[in-house]
Amino acid sequence: MSKYGSNRVRMKEYSVRDGLSAPKVRYFRPSRHMKKSGSINIRTFESEGVTLLFNFADDRTLIDRVNGLELDFARAGPAYSYNASGILVLNGNDEPRFDYNPTSLESLGLQMEGETENILIQSNDFSDALYDKRNITINKNITGPDNVANSAWQFTDDVVDADHAVRQVAIFPSVDNRRVSVFVQGGTARYATLANRFYTNTPSSRVSVFDTQAGIFTHPGAAYSEFDVLRLPNNWWRISQTAFDVNAAYDDWWCGVSGGPDALDSTYSGTGLTMHFYSGQAEFDFTTSLIDTGAAPVSRASEACFTTNLAWIDQVLGTLFAKYKSPHSGASRRILSLNDGSLTNRNTIFTNSTNVRPNTLMTVAGVTQSSLVSTAVVAVGDSVKVAYAWQQDDFAMSTQGAAVVTENLGDIAVVSRLDIGYESAATNELFSHIQQAGYANVRKDNLFLEGVTS
Repeated sequence: MSKYGSNRVRMKEYSVRDGLSAPKVRYFRPSRHMKKSGSINIRTFESEGVTLLFNFADDRTLIDRVNGLELDFARAGPAYSYNASGILVLNGNDEPRFDYNPTSLESLGLQMEGETENILIQSNDFSDALYDKRNITINKNITGPDNVANSAWQFTDDVVDADHAVRQVAIFPSVDNRRVSVFVQGGTARYATLANRFYTNTPSSRVSVFDTQAGIFTHPGAAYSEFDVLRLPNNWWRISQTAFDVNAAYDDWWCGVSGGPDALDSTYSGTGLTMHFYSGQAEFDFTTSLIDTGAAPVSRASEACFTTNLAWIDQVLGTLFAKYKSPHSGASRRILSLNDGSLTNRNTIFTNSTNVRPNTLMTVAGVTQSSLVSTAVVAVGDSVKVAYAWQQDDFAMSTQGAAVVTENLGDIAVVSRLDIGYESAATNELFSHIQQAGYANVRKDNLFLEGVTS
């Protein structure tokens, strides 16, 4: 057994006061210096040789707690997040987003998303001629989820026995995984409709009905999957769904008022019922943060968080750890990556494209040296803790306190940058939140990896 799997470990300690100078050597027993808890124990990390520690959720800064290293951040454009009160706010160019859950008001940490396009034109101007107004009157006279007066719209149905909605026609290409979303607030009506095209012959398939009082889809349309509901303050909701079948006839975006909880209720004789809407979105695969559009579709720029100041690193051994919100499946997404700006030499923690479990990958000169796969069960949206340690011919990872997975053969990449929530040569942004991230320039023992992620 490697000495790192034993209970007594020799390791370097670096003084916070002295930065990275004057390494000291000492012995410790992990059981006396660790406690298992539901989150990363920052005090343990600082006292047991941690070199960098970013607590994005608590500190809401890009400055590390140990040595004061500040990360670089870039995004060529604005982007939305939620503030500590759950209100929708716009962040400026190159401004990192320290996001909150608008329902629980939990601090989520650093939000990292890739480039995404909203193909719905005039996303919050339902009066525009591009929208087909079907048996409704609309007025922009409601305080929206951004807490701005008259930023949201009131839809009022009329007496015609028909559907009561707005739609934008033929915006999607004929492909799978078309995602539609909108912010909605109940008025005098209780039920709202959302569709990737309403179709009178098959309303049960093509129309979904949302209950603004109960916060559930009372009729999820059969043509859709992955229904998401996010509660905001002041009885606002953000609702979304994915159309999973390819059909060129159903390529519109639609929202409106329903007379009842069933899809068949979406066609009815109006009585002056009202429903409130704010900013629709049409994208692919899964719902991302809000993207405003005007006269043309708009793409939110990708985000990069990194440092090329690696004076603190030991090039032959180390430990990475992170706490993050598990992203959607469908692609491998980067959590932390030490690399040389290419895919040739890198040491990366990323999510599996199908089961979203964390994996690791060490490559040298383009050849895989180690590839670890987590055994922990992880679901989309979970708070996940992962720790990964390495040195020559010795690699170990633990997720959620599970027993380490190991490999005992492989070389170590020489690297020149640390990327957080993305990887510079591959992008593969996390499309989620990094809550904590850290590095130690020692190979932490296996008990430490398991304890710190439990």
